Amino acid sequence: MMEIMDAHTMDLMNMRSQGKNVEFFLGQVNEWREKLNKVDAVVNEWLKVQKNWRMLVNIFLKSEDIKQQLANET
Repeated sequence: MMEIMDAHTMDLMNMRSQGKNVEFFLGQVNEWREKLNKVDAVVNEWLKVQKNWRMLVNIFLKSEDIKQQLANET
């Protein structure tokens, strides 16, 4: 998915560099570039959340000490 988004971002950048040939569509090109940037930012944040969860899940689900101290949270 990330490779496809990067490829589409590069396509949009190439379109913007066309000068007069893309002038008519420049608004749409910029709009799609902004949308892809937002999607990229959200996906990167989600990947960070997943990475942190993988580290924390063992602590909260497998640690008997934590289960006893934080019963509601686990």
